[in-house]
Amino acid sequence: MLHKFNRLIVLMLASTVVVALAAVACGSDDPEPAPAAPTPDVAAIIDQALQRAPQGATVEEIQGMVGDSIAAAMAAMPEASPGLTRADVESIVRSASGNQLSAADVKSIVDESIRALPAPEINQSELTGLINSAVAQSVPEGVSAAEIQRIVQSQVTAGLAGSLTRGDVEDLVASAVTNAVGDQLSAADVQNIVDNALVATNAAIEAAAKQAETAAMAADNAAMAAEGAAMAADTAAMQAEEAIKGVEQIAMDIQTPASCYIRGNRVTDCPSKGSSSYRAAPHTNGVPWLYHSAYDGPTPANFFESPLSAQLVKEGALPPLAERLPVPEDVSVVLGPDGIGEYGGAYRITEIRSYTGEWIAFGFVQRDSDEINFGPGAGKSWEASEDGREYTYTLRRGLKWDDGVPLTVEDVRFAFEDHNFNEEINPFVPAQMTDPVTGEQAQFSVVDDLNFKIAFDSPNWVLMEQTLTQSLCMRNRFCWFGHPNLKKIHPKYTDPTKVQAIADSMGLKDWRDVMHASQNAQLARYELQPFADIGSTGCVAPYCFVEYKPGELAVAERNHYFPFVDPAGNQLPYTDQVVMIILPGDEATVRFRAMNGEVDGRTTNYVLHELPLYVENMERGDYSIYGWPALGGADLGFEVNQTYNVNTEVGRLLRTKEFRIAMSHALDRNAINETAQLGLGVIQNRVPHPNTPYNPGDDELTQLYMERDLDKANMMLDDLGLSGRDDAGFRTFSNGDRVSINFIFSPSHGRPIIGELLKAQMAEVGIDIQLDIQGRWWEPFRAVEECCSINTNLSRHTVNPWMRFRTNFIPFHEVYFAPGMLIAKYYRTQGAEGMAPGSDPSFLPLAPPDAFPADHSGWFKNLHDDTIAGFANSTFDPRRVELGKGMYRNHAENLLAIHVSAFSNAHIGLMLNRNNMRGVPFTHAQDHNGHTAWAYFFDDGQDNYNHPGNRSQYCNSWAFHLGGRQACSN
Repeated sequence: MLHKFNRLIVLMLASTVVVALAAVACGSDDPEPAPAAPTPDVAAIIDQALQRAPQGATVEEIQGMVGDSIAAAMAAMPEASPGLTRADVESIVRSASGNQLSAADVKSIVDESIRALPAPEINQSELTGLINSAVAQSVPEGVSAAEIQRIVQSQVTAGLAGSLTRGDVEDLVASAVTNAVGDQLSAADVQNIVDNALVATNAAIEAAAKQAETAAMAADNAAMAAEGAAMAADTAAMQAEEAIKGVEQIAMDIQTPASCYIRGNRVTDCPSKGSSSYRAAPHTNGVPWLYHSAYDGPTPANFFESPLSAQLVKEGALPPLAERLPVPEDVSVVLGPDGIGEYGGAYRITEIRSYTGEWIAFGFVQRDSDEINFGPGAGKSWEASEDGREYTYTLRRGLKWDDGVPLTVEDVRFAFEDHNFNEEINPFVPAQMTDPVTGEQAQFSVVDDLNFKIAFDSPNWVLMEQTLTQSLCMRNRFCWFGHPNLKKIHPKYTDPTKVQAIADSMGLKDWRDVMHASQNAQLARYELQPFADIGSTGCVAPYCFVEYKPGELAVAERNHYFPFVDPAGNQLPYTDQVVMIILPGDEATVRFRAMNGEVDGRTTNYVLHELPLYVENMERGDYSIYGWPALGGADLGFEVNQTYNVNTEVGRLLRTKEFRIAMSHALDRNAINETAQLGLGVIQNRVPHPNTPYNPGDDELTQLYMERDLDKANMMLDDLGLSGRDDAGFRTFSNGDRVSINFIFSPSHGRPIIGELLKAQMAEVGIDIQLDIQGRWWEPFRAVEECCSINTNLSRHTVNPWMRFRTNFIPFHEVYFAPGMLIAKYYRTQGAEGMAPGSDPSFLPLAPPDAFPADHSGWFKNLHDDTIAGFANSTFDPRRVELGKGMYRNHAENLLAIHVSAFSNAHIGLMLNRNNMRGVPFTHAQDHNGHTAWAYFFDDGQDNYNHPGNRSQYCNSWAFHLGGRQACSN
């Protein structure tokens, strides 16, 4: 591949191409031409010459190689017949068209030659009659020879005008007369002169006729040759133009930077880098940027690597890029909103704990930023059968793990048969991997070296809508691939006593704990001796962990085998590292560091009511604030677990719809929104964004139970038998105990402020709210020891109800489905644990005998059954859409949580992004970093972690709620 190339070479090659083409295209103008020789494929000649040019070749060497190649192609052409040579025609073409040859030019030149040829035909009897008449009638006595010559010439000229070339006949007749007569003339002499003239003329005519016939044939052949030459010339000219453009494009699309960055350090020994002028449509604030579909251009012809990768190749630590990437056809292209990026630097994150999201825990597929569309991940493609019962998956040819080991279909088989469907490590198969009708486990099968299948007895259209993105084979987790070294710690493939010895040396129970630890980046697998002996356990993500210091630091470095590039062919990711600075439990310090510019891009720890403070400091910290909302229609709300029954009276109230409605009417949502969310939230019930397919389209439903009406709330509470009051004015149960409800929650995301507002507002209708703020609040809450909590993240991953089964929208996982935790646990464990259907008089209101004790109206069962029914239809099938609308209606009408507001960016929705961190979308579905954060880059490749005080030279500071859009000068 040519690495050193510039515009000067392009111009010199262009000159060489045009001159050579003029000689090749014109050929010979022989009267009896052979068929035109094929014109050499100049574009191919140039390309082959460039491919042979060694790295670092000079201008003169490259020009000479190209010129020699074209000359050799010309020499192989047949030599011209007698007549015009190629050089002659080149001279004519140059003078006629300034080195540009067209069909019109060739025709003009050929026509000039034809006009000089003899006439093709003449009538001899008419010529004889004309001459006899001229002599008999017009020659007077005593006329001189010159006069006879004039008269004969005029008569012959008049009779033959347009038939013969005038000069030829006149010369012939005049010569005959002059030779026959002297100074005296008699009639006999005249007749004799005429006879002699006719003889000479007839001879000339006969010769002219033969010559004309030959000329006609020559003219036809010349015309055909000219037409062929013109076509060949046009073709060659087009080839030359394309070749020149190709050479220019090579020069434009390959750059060798004067300097670049390796792990934050500036160096001058830089590899070539691809560049491109391709730009997708401008990014609009409020519309998620789709990385996987933003680029619709051709696949890059060449691939390039980061300076860090190139350095490791030179050191012998890595093979060349061509040996690291899959076959070119299987390499994927993504494009960020700021176009082609720059290599270098460390993406810095400051956090209270290390975090591995989808951008590090990579899988077969990859969610795009709207959480509706998906693109390929480590896998190449997948296809569902027409009936939705069978999925066929294709691996990338030549894909490798981060240690260079080929990733094969055997790694997939191991993941499914020995991990995913192994009851010892995964006792419960995830719902998406079970048949929606029979409940049977999916059937896995290998097709060939690149393809495998997952099949069901019944249609299962939701399989690839799920966030099955992980590639980590951990306990109770699904994975797509398992590195071959995992067999060294699996008792099916290694002596169980050896595996147990590894577990003992690590202080772990058994092989399952070792397997889990091997995949958990937080355990620093590279620093533990047992794992050092085993070897890498594999990574296919854009970044792979290389260092971990508990409570201090986590570092992940680029995967040099990652199968994604940008439109110019540059291998991703752009940044060399991800550095996570860990400040355990100290969210306030994290936020202050962000305002000081010490976080490159993150949403996790910011609080909406502090937004004015972030805006005030954004110029000093050189960052902007983007809004990444959740589109499921519920940010802030109060969760009540209806399977709670530690206090049976409180449990009864929580399971009573009228009590939840009374609480809803007692809320002052405007006060909560203005105080805790700066008025940015939209007050509404749980209804998704109007632009989503599952919105019920019912404005009344959106506002159902949302108005504050203390009279109605008090009346409803009285009707529930809670009319008694204690000395403090709080309502009491029939036994005299105060109606007191405990809310347990974390101190993050402004929840304490929200809790105080809730407490004050519920007191106005006589309900006592106790606030329990704990760092590990989830432990008693998920154990169902506590009933209620405050959630600022209610609708994450729920815009499509079938996208994820671990949400608070559907009862498939007890950790997430707060409205009915024990029922969700029953469904997740397929009846082995949790709350089983059946009568239980301790749960009031009393449910029917075949219902869950905490689901007396069947709301939770309906949610579960509607979810399963949706498996039978594709995403936008009207039947599925109606099911989704019904599920949202179920939530809103029955207040399965008591909602306050939506679309506020309240939780992991404020993206504080350094201005020199580019490729980051203004709008993205709620997430910590963004699903495609591996396509972000720093201006000019200079990061902030290794260059304190670095500031953007191109972009200003901007905040989403202030209107307009961020302005950048490049």
